[in-house]
Amino acid sequence: SYVNNYPDLSLNVNDILITSEYRTRQLDINDLFYVSTDQSGNISSVSSKAEKVITSALLAVSSADIPKVVFLTGHGEADPSLLKSLLENNGYETADCAITTEEIPEDAEMVVMFVPTYDLDEESLKKLDAFLNNDNQLGKNLLYFGYGGQGELPNLNAFLAEWGITVEEGMVFETNSSNIYNMIPYMATAEYVNTELAASLVENNIRLLLPYGKGMRVAFEASGNKS
Repeated sequence: SYVNNYPDLSLNVNDILITSEYRTRQLDINDLFYVSTDQSGNISSVSSKAEKVITSALLAVSSADIPKVVFLTGHGEADPSLLKSLLENNGYETADCAITTEEIPEDAEMVVMFVPTYDLDEESLKKLDAFLNNDNQLGKNLLYFGYGGQGELPNLNAFLAEWGITVEEGMVFETNSSNIYNMIPYMATAEYVNTELAASLVENNIRLLLPYGKGMRVAFEASGNKS
């Protein structure tokens, strides 16, 4: 009778359910631990991440509105599973949308293009433009990830330029040897411009690696109804 209260979940022994009037989050017992293995596959160390995982689940179920992030698919994108996990562990809902055949969900706060390798057609770009325009209300967001080996995407690059993002040709080459990893100039690390957002990273000397990055710059802060 208890399991019948959660028909959409596949429950297992030792699962943890955190519920509220809004939604339920299901945690596997293994989600609460970091487990490292040696070269032979034997467990070498175990540490707890229970506080982080449970706190994230509590935040996710306690809010009436949970931001939804939609990943666009169908154009040879890279695997975004790690980014999805990061978002979900921090209280976001994620979903996929094959933009060539589906409409972008109206309740999405943000769409993500994760390193597409095929160019978008005119109809797909119209859907994306309508989503960002949001009946002239704006307030929606696009998160775009590029890669130096993507090849040419003229339609997508022209669309991004209309929204203020200029995509450069080629690959980012770091000339400062102190900002590269393993002596490879294409393995650049980020310099944090906004130290307010990156304060904890700076304090703990955590560098963000941007391997084989695509050069992008801001074309304008605002133009007409686009920003």
